[in-house]
Amino acid sequence: MTMSKEKFKRIYGDSKAIAKFSEVFSEEFSSTLEGLIGEKYIIEASKNEKVSKNTKLKDNLISTVVEIRTNYQGLHPDIIGKALVLIPAGTALMLGDMTLGGEGDVESNEVSLEDLDCTKEIVSNVVVAMSTTLGKQEVLPSFTLKTQECTYISSESKLEDSNYKSSIYLSDYSRCLTYSIKSLGSNIYFLIDSSIEEELKEHSYIETPVEDAPRISEDDGENGALLDDVEVKVTVLVGSTILTLQEIKNLKDNSTIELSQLANDPLILCVNNIPYAEGEAVVIDGMYGIQITRLFTRKEVYHA
Repeated sequence: MTMSKEKFKRIYGDSKAIAKFSEVFSEEFSSTLEGLIGEKYIIEASKNEKVSKNTKLKDNLISTVVEIRTNYQGLHPDIIGKALVLIPAGTALMLGDMTLGGEGDVESNEVSLEDLDCTKEIVSNVVVAMSTTLGKQEVLPSFTLKTQECTYISSESKLEDSNYKSSIYLSDYSRCLTYSIKSLGSNIYFLIDSSIEEELKEHSYIETPVEDAPRISEDDGENGALLDDVEVKVTVLVGSTILTLQEIKNLKDNSTIELSQLANDPLILCVNNIPYAEGEAVVIDGMYGIQITRLFTRKEVYHA
């Protein structure tokens, strides 16, 4: 099924699309901290700028690389880009201490492996919440975000330093989103690469209300009635992933494969391999079934 982009209108310009994506990050970061610490922190976007040679990040930082995949109904699990979450080391240590029940009074600024793990866990909670939120809305692309390596960067080091063990380059990213946590007197940074930025610009569309939605109904007359007895294949997708041939060869009894879908994501119902609706698994007379919770819009079918 193909549809022209003329049937959609852009409701967010390029900069506003990125601003909307930025808003999702700040809201989920704030909600995550409230859930982990029990205290509400207001996180406000303070700067949205292109990464250039003049872009400078202060302080010792803890960086977490985030892998980003497209997730249109779980049919396109391709890795399309990455992001980088940078938190000043002092702020990360304080937040980590509070998540463990402390008061946030950190005497030493030395970063341990446990501190890195704690920071990564915080960021993981944020990006999982972002994935869920982006999957439920229809304006921005549906992304699945997953944390990767978490490392410490000294203020004496440069992100562009080829000798730095994490091989993180500021030049790999195209846009730097800066946020202020005023109650902590600290900034955090969310960097995205050019592919994510282009995806945001490309797919920031919303369906224009029209009357010719692609549904077959009883009002289609004689031509519609001719199709009533046509059989179509209906399948339900749980998720998907990409494996190398070597990984396939290594599969054995009791092997476990991680899919792109999150555990609380809905199942996808496809008609002749075209995504048509999403729903929840149910049991009907001892047989698995699916309860439809939402029919997809034409925009979602178009992207699939």
